[in-house]
Amino acid sequence: MSQSFSTAELAQLRQETPGLQHTISFNAAGSSLPPASVLLACTQGLEEEAMAGGYAWMEARHQDLEQVYGYIAGMLGARPADIACCESATDAWYRALHSIDWKQGDEILISRAEYGANLLAYLDLERKFGVRSVLVEDNEHGEIDLGELRKAISPNSRLICLSHMPTNGGLVNPAEEVGAIAREHGLLYLLDACQTVGQKPLDVAALQCDFLTATGRKYLRGPRGTGFLYVNPAVLDQLHPDRPDLWSAQWSGERSYAWVAGARRFENFEFSRALRLGLGESVRLYQQTGPERIWERIQALAARLRAGLSALPGVEVRDQGRELGGIVTFTVEGKDPDTLHRWLAAKGFQLSVNRQGTAWLDMPHRGIGVMLRASVHYFLLEEEIDRLVGFVGEAAEA
Repeated sequence: MSQSFSTAELAQLRQETPGLQHTISFNAAGSSLPPASVLLACTQGLEEEAMAGGYAWMEARHQDLEQVYGYIAGMLGARPADIACCESATDAWYRALHSIDWKQGDEILISRAEYGANLLAYLDLERKFGVRSVLVEDNEHGEIDLGELRKAISPNSRLICLSHMPTNGGLVNPAEEVGAIAREHGLLYLLDACQTVGQKPLDVAALQCDFLTATGRKYLRGPRGTGFLYVNPAVLDQLHPDRPDLWSAQWSGERSYAWVAGARRFENFEFSRALRLGLGESVRLYQQTGPERIWERIQALAARLRAGLSALPGVEVRDQGRELGGIVTFTVEGKDPDTLHRWLAAKGFQLSVNRQGTAWLDMPHRGIGVMLRASVHYFLLEEEIDRLVGFVGEAAEA
């Protein structure tokens, strides 16, 4: 058991999470349970906006909205000017990817851990511009093979894309080492930290990434409809976002415009400012609670869950990697994952089901069609881990 949180502190954190009154949430990798303060930031913002009118309220809360960039930047070791707020991680990913001046024959280096939506974006670039995605094989641990990555780099290589912690397993890819290789070869580096942010402490200087994308709704415990993009200021002048509007750019003449300073050129005018306040509160709370101790507890709880499941006859834990996070995937011999998912939901446990469509390069390669995913967060209790294991064991024996 991790000693980083006292019993009293955990009780307080759980009391401040309204959703725990109704469910035992093992779905932090899907959409985690927000704290009451995040919910309040969103609802209070909406109510104030309804009373004052959108524009007047936006002006009145300008400083609070600006502070969101500071919270996110502080979490990543960046500057507020390096942050663009978006409507989702996928939205941030597309904005980064489509800001590059692609030419036919350019290559993107990807791994088997690539998320399905990201892969669709590469296929779209291939159709539109003739950009080729090059698969870099995994090593024996299921991580991107750094030696194979070096060998795959060619004169046509433009970008390395990596899912830091994929949706379909506990793997933590060696993102810092990949960043060093990208920097060594002068390649752009786009890191999908969708599952990492709010779970594992991050520093963009150590990662050496040029882009980092994330969502608010997963381990960060923020509202849905929020995400963000970090952009390395050293590469900003190489990029051309594909959706300028009067928020991200200034109309400087009848036939000319100029981008606004920093990463906000990747934003657009129309977004929910109330939800953005909720995102800021989720980051503030994460920082206040302590990223290192959150990561320590998540790893301890996930290790307990893996050990319990692995000891059950007929249950196979499907995670891979030398460093493991809070996402635990498993199958039960002879049991349909969807049926088992519904049965566990009836017992009060909220899990998720992973399918090949989210990980086409990985799950079919490992001979896996469908599997259950239990993603733990720091507010769970050890006895809840053990109860889930007990119910999975009961189902395996039935």
